[in-house]
Amino acid sequence: MQEPKTISVTDFRIKIREIMENAHFRGQRYLVERSGQGMVVVLGVEDYRRLLAAYAAYNNEAHPCVNVP
Repeated sequence: MQEPKTISVTDFRIKIREIMENAHFRGQRYLVERSGQGMVVVLGVEDYRRLLAAYAAYNNEAHPCVNVP
């Protein structure tokens, strides 16, 4: 698994289009920080679905978002 790239909130604001495209098409993950504190994680929808599926499998439950188109 690829480590997330850490970026500042300022860079996130400036490069949001590039970040979204990299997350979606290249599977790049981002950790967005403000003042050295993690605020949000950006990842592509396929990574998100895999994460939900893994969580559901771990908890022996179905998650409604796993099959969202």
